[in-house]
Amino acid sequence: MAWSFSVPAFDAIPNQSGFSGYLLLGASFANTSSNMLAGTKTADLTYPTTDSLTSAPASRDSVSATVLGEARYTFAAQRTQLVAGQLFTDYVRYDVINSAGVRHEIESLGTMGVSYVFSGIAAKVWKDPYVVAAERIETDRKQQGWRLSWERMFATPVSLQYTLRAIEMDELSGKTQLALNEREASLLDRNADLHELRVWYEREVNERHRLTPELIYDNNDANGQAMAAERYGIKLTHTFVHEKFGLVLITSGSYTHAEYNALNPIYNETRSDKRYGIDFTYLQFGLFKNYPSQLALAANLYYFNEDANINFYDSRIYGVTLALLSRF
Repeated sequence: MAWSFSVPAFDAIPNQSGFSGYLLLGASFANTSSNMLAGTKTADLTYPTTDSLTSAPASRDSVSATVLGEARYTFAAQRTQLVAGQLFTDYVRYDVINSAGVRHEIESLGTMGVSYVFSGIAAKVWKDPYVVAAERIETDRKQQGWRLSWERMFATPVSLQYTLRAIEMDELSGKTQLALNEREASLLDRNADLHELRVWYEREVNERHRLTPELIYDNNDANGQAMAAERYGIKLTHTFVHEKFGLVLITSGSYTHAEYNALNPIYNETRSDKRYGIDFTYLQFGLFKNYPSQLALAANLYYFNEDANINFYDSRIYGVTLALLSRF
């Protein structure tokens, strides 16, 4: 299916052996406001300075190249598939994960998968976000771990996915300008083990429409208890496919809420936040008459907002990506 890289569902393992996948090349515009995220290898997303520890961050425009892909090799007789690549939904949150793993279909049980996940385009964060009226220093936010999946459990439309990632960065939060003691500074340590659980249900409304409700649970087990939190939420994805016109439209909306574990030593308050967003993807095949039907124009519009009770942690990103998608 042309749209498998954009939604939480997995394709069934093909009945023929061989390679398959996609390659996406394009450009992205984004407007970002965050006091924690600095940028990526290819773009500076936020400003290196801030004038306040009590105000929401300023926003900044950026333009960057977009290169994503996924490759699969299927052993049809063994009902096994090797998979490596990225998901576009990770890219629009600047949380791109590379994965390499294997899927195996077991009759009547469903398809089991295991993969190693690691940093793709590593996000850059500030070593000490709490520096005022001076340039903050960047550091890579590295991650690696494992992902387990169970697709279409017992031949039902229900699937689940569990990911465990170790998040690592050079951490200096609160140690540059603020007069925090060692115990207080340790509460702000963002290095963490991140547990992510997703459960979703694929509802085929008819041959053109599909609804996919999803339950979200994250446990950010950070070293600093003021940065550790449990997050609960929901997501709903609608997919529209019109085979005759080569058209695919994917719309998703999400909402999550998090409560943090301990009092923040800077603000003397325990952080909480609400995140919500909407994402719209358009794929149009058949526009290029002299090229194979597997070539498509792709457009993605997205908006994500994090509203925290402590204004410094508010964040927002919205943007658009235009690209060409080639599937094989």
